Amino acid sequence: MMEGTEEDHEYRYQDYIKTADGLLLHDYMKLHYVYQRLQDQIDMKNNAKKNPNSKELKSSHEVAVGNYLAELNKFVTSGTANDLTVIEMKKRMNRLKERSLVEEMKYAKKKGSKGDWIHAEAETHHTLSDLVKQRTMAKFHSDLEAAKEERRKDYIRKEFEISTTFGSRITKWELVLDEVNDRKVFVSIDTLEQLHMKTAICEKCDEIIVQHEMNCTGCGFPRSAKNQKLFRPLGYKDITLE
Repeated sequence: MMEGTEEDHEYRYQDYIKTADGLLLHDYMKLHYVYQRLQDQIDMKNNAKKNPNSKELKSSHEVAVGNYLAELNKFVTSGTANDLTVIEMKKRMNRLKERSLVEEMKYAKKKGSKGDWIHAEAETHHTLSDLVKQRTMAKFHSDLEAAKEERRKDYIRKEFEISTTFGSRITKWELVLDEVNDRKVFVSIDTLEQLHMKTAICEKCDEIIVQHEMNCTGCGFPRSAKNQKLFRPLGYKDITLE
C-alpha cells in the first residue's frame, strides 16, 4: 500500500513527461524506438534474401538508420541509468539538451510509417513508465532507510543525554532525598552507602571517578559532559558529605 498502486505510478509518469527532463527523455526514447523499428525491418528484409550472409554493400538508408540508432542508443542509455547521483544525472540531461535531434527527427518522419510511430510511443510509455516507477521506489526505500538511520541516531543522542544527565540505565546509585539532612545524595542500592550529589559516577561502568582524573579509573572511559563539570584539579578538597 505504501508503495502505491499502478494507477499512482501512471499519474507519476504523466507528471514526469510534463517536465522538461521528462519530455526530453521521452522524445529521445521514442525516436530511438522508431529507428529500432526501421532497423528490425531492414534485418527482416536482409534475412529474407537467398544468401543473407553475402557481403553486399549497405544502402544509404541502412547506413543512416544504423548510425542514427547507434547514436540514439548511447544517449538513451546514458539518460536512463539508475545508479547515478543527482548531480551526475543533471550533467547527463544537460548533454541531452545540448544535442539537436532535428536531423534524426526529419529522417525518421520521412522513413517511418504511422504504425512505426504508434509502436514507438507504446514502447516508450512502457519503458519510461517502468523507469519512473523504479526511480520512485528507489527513492522511497532510500528515504525510508534514511529516516530509520536518523531515528537510530536520535535514539543514541537521547540515550546519551539521559545517561549523562541522570546516569546509566543500569546503575546501583540512586539520587534520593536525605530527609534528615534535607539534601539530595546518591545511595547505593547494594550497600546503602551514601555519596555527595556532586560525585562523578561513570555512565559506562558505574564506578566512582576520582575527582582529579579526566578518565574513569575503572574502565578508562572519558568523563561525560556532565561529569566534566564535576572535575576538581589535584589539590582541591575532596567532596564528601561531611
